[in-house]
Amino acid sequence: SQDLYHHYLGEINDKISTFMHELDEELWKVGVMAKIQHNEVAPAQHEVVPVFDQVNTATDQNNLLMELLSKVADRNNLKVLLHEKPFAGINGSGKHNNWSISSNDGRNLLDINKTPFDLFMTMFVSVISAIDNHYDLVRLTTASSSNDHRLGGNEAPPSIISVFIGENMDKILDDYLDGKISTDDEVAYLAHGTPNLPTLRRDNCDRNRTSPFAFTGNKFEFRMVGSMQSNALPNFVLCTIIAKELKKIANLLENCEENERKSKLNEILKHNINSHRRIIFNGNGYDEEWKIEAEKRGLKDYKNSPDCFVNLLKEQNISLFEEMKVLSKNEMALRYDIYLKTYVENVMLEARVLLDMINKEVLPLLCDYYAEVSSIVETMSKIKSANNYILEKHKFIDETILAISESAKTLEDAMEKDISKLSELDKAKYVRDDILCIMKKVREVYDEAEKHLPEKYIAFPTYNDLLF
Repeated sequence: SQDLYHHYLGEINDKISTFMHELDEELWKVGVMAKIQHNEVAPAQHEVVPVFDQVNTATDQNNLLMELLSKVADRNNLKVLLHEKPFAGINGSGKHNNWSISSNDGRNLLDINKTPFDLFMTMFVSVISAIDNHYDLVRLTTASSSNDHRLGGNEAPPSIISVFIGENMDKILDDYLDGKISTDDEVAYLAHGTPNLPTLRRDNCDRNRTSPFAFTGNKFEFRMVGSMQSNALPNFVLCTIIAKELKKIANLLENCEENERKSKLNEILKHNINSHRRIIFNGNGYDEEWKIEAEKRGLKDYKNSPDCFVNLLKEQNISLFEEMKVLSKNEMALRYDIYLKTYVENVMLEARVLLDMINKEVLPLLCDYYAEVSSIVETMSKIKSANNYILEKHKFIDETILAISESAKTLEDAMEKDISKLSELDKAKYVRDDILCIMKKVREVYDEAEKHLPEKYIAFPTYNDLLF
């Protein structure tokens, strides 16, 4: 029921508004300056926006926000779902991790209108270079069994990492390569074609929700982060890889004479723009053409968590974190094991829950409905009035019970398989390729059956019950 976007474009209903006001007060008490709440696209989906802060503080506040969301919801007889994709076919939930860098006197160095041009370009190009050099790590920071379900549709970015900079910044980069300096002021006004109207400045914040990493006027917005995860990992990785790029530039400049540094900086930045432009993509990330184009550019698509986790132990990534004194090789190996084990445990837990749902709820009710329809068929046969509709319904329920039973048995067998001697990576691949596929099949069979069941035989609350 997203058809008319009546939720997105409507006002917050009274019940949620009461919850939001109470949430604000609880957040303010602990120093979290929440500023905005509004409806999101999906029914019962809402957004809350804390005010920007230094990254360590903002990360702590984000974790505190998630805790208070659940506590305040409980007091208001509501349930907050932080899962990235709790409902199939409906928009999932994520975080927009806004990242910028400031000077020690508080100036935003990614604001082109308030920063010396060479300094702005150094910061801007360094971010792009860092994302291109380490896009495998950037993708890894958002990998989880639940976020895998979300990425790639319904306003969530695709799993291919790219950077959106928009037409305005694209022109500025082209001009810079041609030896010209253009500013945001020169190119960011709306042309309305009449001298009788005042000049209107164009908002450079993009509305392309298919971009994983977008420049939005004076900051970058990392849109892949899952709603359930801490944003500590994305932020310390971003800070590390960008610091590495700035360090490389600093080392090159320190090795040349002071009067040559400006020309040397221009040379470095032009080289980096040309070398890393492949990561820039301003189009629709959902297009199949982009997947083909990304492959041509050498950008890999890490579609699921196990594919992401293996990148952590690449030699270049170990060297990066050790050089920047962020993580040791042993710490990275431990994280690698933890990520894989967490992935396996989460999927296996969901599989056990699914089996419980089938065996304790779904199959008993389907059998009851089958008995009822069988009774009707038997009665009709005695009076020779059985019609095709009832007979087809009878056959459909019979086939559904058989399909779900067989799928449940297949799932049980797959879960009982001894995988203890496999490596952690192979365990993760097993649950990805076998367990998840069987779970999906069970889900599809029952979803189809639910369309044909009377309400009293539906095992669980419908989307309407939950969302409206």
